[in-house]
Amino acid sequence: MKLVSIIVPVFEVEEYLEECLSSITKQTYKHLEIICVNGMSMDNSATLVRLAAEIDPRISLINQSHNNGLGGGRNEGLRHAHGQYILFVDSDDWIAPTMVERLVDALESNDVDYVFCGLRGYDNHKRCMLSPERPFHSDLVEEIALRGVLDLREHPEYLTDIYPSAWLTLRRRADIEAIDAQFPEMRLAEDHLFHYICGIAANSALYLDEYLYIHRRRRPGQLLSADTTDRSMQLFDTIEEIFSCFDRYMPNSMLRSLKAKILLRLGNEKLSDIKKNKQLARAFLKKTSHFLNNYSISELRSAADKMVDDFAISVLAGYASMKFDEDQIAHQTVFKHEMPFVPVATKNDRYRTIKMDGTWRDIMIDFHYPFNLLETRLRFIIYIDSKESVRLRHAFLCDPRLDADNSEGQPDADQGESNVLEMSQEYAPGISIVEVSADSLRCLRGAPDPESVRSVYFGGVAHNVVLSMTMSCFFEVEWRCSVGENNLSAFRIT
Repeated sequence: MKLVSIIVPVFEVEEYLEECLSSITKQTYKHLEIICVNGMSMDNSATLVRLAAEIDPRISLINQSHNNGLGGGRNEGLRHAHGQYILFVDSDDWIAPTMVERLVDALESNDVDYVFCGLRGYDNHKRCMLSPERPFHSDLVEEIALRGVLDLREHPEYLTDIYPSAWLTLRRRADIEAIDAQFPEMRLAEDHLFHYICGIAANSALYLDEYLYIHRRRRPGQLLSADTTDRSMQLFDTIEEIFSCFDRYMPNSMLRSLKAKILLRLGNEKLSDIKKNKQLARAFLKKTSHFLNNYSISELRSAADKMVDDFAISVLAGYASMKFDEDQIAHQTVFKHEMPFVPVATKNDRYRTIKMDGTWRDIMIDFHYPFNLLETRLRFIIYIDSKESVRLRHAFLCDPRLDADNSEGQPDADQGESNVLEMSQEYAPGISIVEVSADSLRCLRGAPDPESVRSVYFGGVAHNVVLSMTMSCFFEVEWRCSVGENNLSAFRIT
């Protein structure tokens, strides 16, 4: 049985520490060393660790001479670790009794570099468990992970759609030491850079679809959670380091989109905090808009996670500004004079997957209301699980054109099935990204009206192929509005 080192950074968590340590000491996997790193806590946290160590000798306490934050605590723990495997646990969280056993078993039973699992949130304010979460930002990468091993050597971009949390993952200590991976200290998002450095150095990863980690949320005084302007702005140092990592290892064709994705994700996570501080908000948004102004609205929507809405994109990119009340708390988003804004735009992600068995199979997406393809761009992320390329087609079922003339024998132009626009092409195994506009389609039959599309079909005939598709719908009509125009001038931030 191999030794697992569990590293627990500790900072003023006396209310939660016993629950955390108890969940670790009660693991079904017994061969553990539990390294608690105290970052100069002023409460009874260090005393609680000492008392626990008297009962369980697997627990050790390291007292730092100054507080280096979560990142510094984890780095210190790594320097004292002796286990073949490393697991991080935050001191206000707790883990399921079988977490270590299940992760070790998954790692040793599969030829992969590391394993990670699902989680459940715990709302500390409401005192209730939250819904289970799979740690993915993308439905497509989630589906690939559920099928088996993630090939990170071939697709390092998968890493950008996996939660970068340090505490979901079991890694080999030798792998961490081989690349001298460390956490940034006294930084926000300190685990993101570690996630990418270790992930890019790996060839493969395995997701264990079990919810074994319980992450406490919305508690006062979380480790280094108090916001200051200086530390919030240091987030951009982490972002720049991530970008530098991407420049070296990510596919050149994806660099621009991946960088926007990371900045939008981290910026969106900070919006609720910065709106409480006018000075911080201005400095923070000046930095985000300086970078994102190099992108079009369409590019940003395409790059953004499904959790990043248009209002967040507009604020982060500088198309909108926050309005502050007398207490200098932002309560509205005001769209700037003569700046582009898409009032009806939504990033409408729809995910489907099918298994193709030699007969004609289609993924079908219906719309509640017909949409105008002339004013819309569709982006399809397609994953082909196959050993060979396959030819597939997109078909758009439309209403007939109002000026359609059936006198020349066009078949049933009044029926949607007979008014079809089509595009077909060859798809290689793996991921393809296809953007479709009206200009890229040909009329298959009938008199299809591209301004009134009712459904989309994607498929064909193939043997032993699993086909997955995510469709994102972007409305391209750009409105220009002044403050106060058309009641679009201000929106409340929730």
